[in-house]
Amino acid sequence: MKKLFALTFVVIIAFTLTACGGGSSSGNDGTTVSNEQTPTPEAAPTPEPQEEIEGEFFPGISDDDIPEILLRKAGRVESASLIPSDDPEFTSEVLIVLSECPINFFSILSNHYETGSLTAELPLDESLGRSFTFDWGTLEMSSKDLIMEAGEIHVHAFIY
Repeated sequence: MKKLFALTFVVIIAFTLTACGGGSSSGNDGTTVSNEQTPTPEAAPTPEPQEEIEGEFFPGISDDDIPEILLRKAGRVESASLIPSDDPEFTSEVLIVLSECPINFFSILSNHYETGSLTAELPLDESLGRSFTFDWGTLEMSSKDLIMEAGEIHVHAFIY
C-alpha cells in the first residue's frame, strides 16, 4: 500500500513539475525550448546617412559656428551654408533653405525669432519678409508667400 501511495505521489509530482516546470523542456536533440513568449522589440527606423554633415542640425555647418536661435527647423533642409560676409560689418553669413515646411511653421518660426531678438520688424503684410536684430547680428526671414507657393522658408543670418 505504501509503495502504491509513493508511486502515485511520484507520478503526481512528475506531472506537476512538467506542467509548471520552469518554462522549459528537453527534446530528443538536447536543445531547450522556452515556453515563454518574449515580445520582439520593434526596431527604430534607421535614418538615411547624410554625407557632408559636420554638425547635428544643418548639413555642412558645425553647431558651434552658428547662434543657438538658428537651431530650429521644420520640413527638410534643402541647403545650409556658412560663408564669409562681403559686408565689412559682419564676419560671416548663414543661408538656410527649408523645404516641405508646414504652413503654420511661418508663424512658429517668426515667434521663435521674435522671442529671442532685441528688435523685430514684423510687417502686417505677410507678403513682406521679416527681420530680427540680435546681440550676435541680424536675421532675415522670407515672406509667407514663399511658404504658401513653394513650401519653403529662407533664413539669412548676418553674424558679427
